[in-house]
Amino acid sequence: MTGKVKLISAGGGSVSLATPSTGSNRTVTLPDADLTIPVTNSSGTLTTQGDTLYRDGSGIQRLAKGTAGQTLKMNSGATAPEWTTVTAGFETEEYDEWRLTTAFTGPVDPLTANLERPDTGNFAKIGTGVSQASGVWSFPSTGQWLITSNVAQYKSGSVARWPGQSHYTTVDDGTWVQTASCWNWMYYASNAAGNSSTIRTLFDCENTSTHKMKWTINDSDGNGTTCDGETGQNRTYISFWKIGST
Repeated sequence: MTGKVKLISAGGGSVSLATPSTGSNRTVTLPDADLTIPVTNSSGTLTTQGDTLYRDGSGIQRLAKGTAGQTLKMNSGATAPEWTTVTAGFETEEYDEWRLTTAFTGPVDPLTANLERPDTGNFAKIGTGVSQASGVWSFPSTGQWLITSNVAQYKSGSVARWPGQSHYTTVDDGTWVQTASCWNWMYYASNAAGNSSTIRTLFDCENTSTHKMKWTINDSDGNGTTCDGETGQNRTYISFWKIGST
């Protein structure tokens, strides 16, 4: 691009400008002198209205103009500016949900089998989603994750039991800490009885390789209470919602 700079002095006089190609001085007489200055960078000239110049490690570079509404920020390496689109308000980056598809009797530690993402009700996970292997849940990205689980349980017969559920988390991929639990008192008279429980854990996943969780189903008698599962709706289920940064 070729631009023009007009230098104006109220009292007349002159100014000396260094010419980069020769190092000599050039005298411009004021007022009303037009000086043509070529504006270039190492990757070419500024080509579009709204382009911006910045310096990187090798010299002056061109940053192409952004789009309407974008703002300028530093890149992740803090080495150069870049355009970014800012979303007004809070927008969910990650949300995932899984449910138990088949009922079973007795406790499990952890719950590993017959789990699926909902395939009814037009459900669709947001983002990458979590993954599960041998009952251990892994997160797709670091951040503050709100983990919520609901368990539906029932039993027939005249026996009192303490069913429930628990969350465990680890920050070193091995040492498990109980972070939430619920035990429900249910007394079974001559007929069946049942209940449900909901627990939550806010977990700061700082490293996706080491920070994980598992979900257990509890039964005080070891084999008497049935944990309800259904493939067509959520009865026993768990959700993972990323609500903030680590």
